[in-house]
Amino acid sequence: MNTKFIKLGFVLGRDSALSVAEIFAVFTRKDITASTLHYEKDILIIEMSGGISDLSIDELGGTIKIFEILGEYTDIADIKAKLIEIVPFENKQRINFGISSYGKLNKKVILNLGYEIKEHLAKNSYSARFVTGKTMDLSSVIVHENKLIERGFEAILIRTNQTYILGRTLEVQNYKLYSKRDFGRPQRDDRNGMLPPKLAQIMINLAEAPADSTIYDPFCGSGTILQEALLLGYKHIYGSDLSERNIADTKANMDWLSTSSILTDNPSRVLAGEIAQNDEFTFVSDVLTPAKEVQADAIVGEGFLGEPYRRSSEQAVKDADELTGFYVKALTNLGKMLKPNGQIVLAIPFFVVGSDYFYLPILDKLSKTGLEIIKPSLGDAELRLYGRGNLTYSRADQFVGREILILTRI
Repeated sequence: MNTKFIKLGFVLGRDSALSVAEIFAVFTRKDITASTLHYEKDILIIEMSGGISDLSIDELGGTIKIFEILGEYTDIADIKAKLIEIVPFENKQRINFGISSYGKLNKKVILNLGYEIKEHLAKNSYSARFVTGKTMDLSSVIVHENKLIERGFEAILIRTNQTYILGRTLEVQNYKLYSKRDFGRPQRDDRNGMLPPKLAQIMINLAEAPADSTIYDPFCGSGTILQEALLLGYKHIYGSDLSERNIADTKANMDWLSTSSILTDNPSRVLAGEIAQNDEFTFVSDVLTPAKEVQADAIVGEGFLGEPYRRSSEQAVKDADELTGFYVKALTNLGKMLKPNGQIVLAIPFFVVGSDYFYLPILDKLSKTGLEIIKPSLGDAELRLYGRGNLTYSRADQFVGREILILTRI
């Protein structure tokens, strides 16, 4: 039996390496074979086994759009003909379409292409709107609000050295749903509950844990990782935290999730409600002196990142040393709870002082914990990891960034 292969493209989030690593981690978990055909800062194009239905953008926190590859061309006229071919002429409403471009493409070329398609449709008695934005690529908000996928299409045009790669958007990230999961929850602590749902989803995916796995967050805060694990389909999830208030916040958020329109799957609704009421799922525990041990296939969490203030170089070194001591002890205990072949995905801090980065001096101490670093799979994409070669998540205006460690037992 011949394996079917398809070509798909991904518009990546702000942290390209994190997005690519998540995609390939999901491929590993789903036993999908994939190879990279093209990569640049915002775009990954792969050839993968299986079908389009084997992958959904709802399970990829680091992907903005997924698009199918329509072909590769050398002439804009051929691209115009192909785009006219995919117009849903059976659509009795106005046809809305847009074009997002990547690589070295002149905006005038894109605008001319769009208006020529619109003119062609008008000559054939079709009402059409060519949707444009301030930048060369249309945001997921513009695509969603203008119903480009439902009423027409969004074309993806990528300029390579010799050709144009043409694609059509299949799915865009549901920004409204992510916002509801983040800001719509009843309990959201600005100091302790700031792990973004997208990043929580990425970290869970990086663990590559099968659907029937036990997921444990030992720093559960307000329950973001537990929430995202539930939404990804995991049923065996546990969370603990040193703070009684955080456990109460987690339970309140799970109670909200059990009645929210976010969950339409009854078993997940029931489990969210059980977590809100049951001390077996969520419990107060200090990771340095655990109240109980959870045997987990994957441990995913974000520990204490330090105070969010501007540091001097001396203070950054001091804080990094102190936090290293904490994480060595914590990881020693967590390693004992990790099942064989399981993985720990842990966000730890690094500090930014001007143009300098101060990482926790923990890597050469990991052997004491019984754990070792796993480098994330980036497929065969030619992608450089910065810092000390681990995945990172940060913004330009932050004094504290996140370094994401992927660990397994020695």
